[in-house]
Amino acid sequence: MELDGYPVFDEVFSHGALQNDDLYAVLLDTLPFPMELQNIVGLGSHNVSVTVYSEINNTAVYCESQIKFVELITGMVFYVSEYFVQTNHPFIGSLAAESGWPALIEWSAYNEDTFELEFYFDSYRQARRPDEVDEVWLFISKPGNYTLRATMYHEINEASEYTTIIVENPITTLDIFLNAPLHYPLEDTLQMYVNYTSDGIPTDIHGDIDYGDGTIESWEPIPYEQDYRNLTFNHTYAVPDLYTVQLFLYNHVSSAYRELYIAVLEDIEDLTIDSFSGEDGTWTTTLPMEFPVILTAQPLKGTIELCEWNVGGHLFNSTDPTIEYEFDAEGVYDIEVHAVNAFF
Repeated sequence: MELDGYPVFDEVFSHGALQNDDLYAVLLDTLPFPMELQNIVGLGSHNVSVTVYSEINNTAVYCESQIKFVELITGMVFYVSEYFVQTNHPFIGSLAAESGWPALIEWSAYNEDTFELEFYFDSYRQARRPDEVDEVWLFISKPGNYTLRATMYHEINEASEYTTIIVENPITTLDIFLNAPLHYPLEDTLQMYVNYTSDGIPTDIHGDIDYGDGTIESWEPIPYEQDYRNLTFNHTYAVPDLYTVQLFLYNHVSSAYRELYIAVLEDIEDLTIDSFSGEDGTWTTTLPMEFPVILTAQPLKGTIELCEWNVGGHLFNSTDPTIEYEFDAEGVYDIEVHAVNAFF
């Protein structure tokens, strides 16, 4: 007998033909493969050739076949690079085992929501040692909850391991529309219209809106409901101020963020002018000429966005209600101010 072209010299393989009185019967014999030979022969497939000969008439018959040595599959571990996966984005499946070579690996994914098989294919195991890993690139085109299975098998035994992943569509755009311009009167209700889109129906979407006054609202749009991508928020501010509104929309594979500024204004009432000495900052209506005058438009209530000043016939505007002004000559001056905002 020869193994991969090399003769095997062992008297165990020298057998006589089985006794059989039927001249037309097929004679069978068994050639045991000793364990000491198996221990030195490498794993995998090997070519075996046997020559059967007769010493009586010096005839010989040659035949060949193939034999395969494999390890039992033990200690298999299956894991993936991501457990929250974006649709059509590749991720890695990894398989390791304490033993089990040569073998095939069957990779498959099952959609738990639709009861459909997403993919199914085989690959040859490349890793031979416990510290080596077989890896494949995987991708899934439909969102959902999936069970992934890796099965390692050969002619002797097989083993399977499972893991689960969630596949989601990303959020691609996020738009905000308001019911008025940037400015809002204090007593009015702010209405904000939010529209977002994604490639297909997203899953597990969450959102937060921070109105900038300490109020935060969270929501979870429900897919498949009508207009679930078009959201409306109402909010009333208690104090006039300039607020930063922040909107967050996210799932496990993507997020979107928008920020805008809102000026909440109050009507201006009972406007007065305060004048202060630039010398010591005291309030007075009689001012020394050598120091600048500090003038402040002071409303009883309201939000000032623009002041239109008339100081002794000198007309100018300021966005700050407090200004400094230097007079060119002594005298008595009439000072007027008209304070406005978007709603006054």
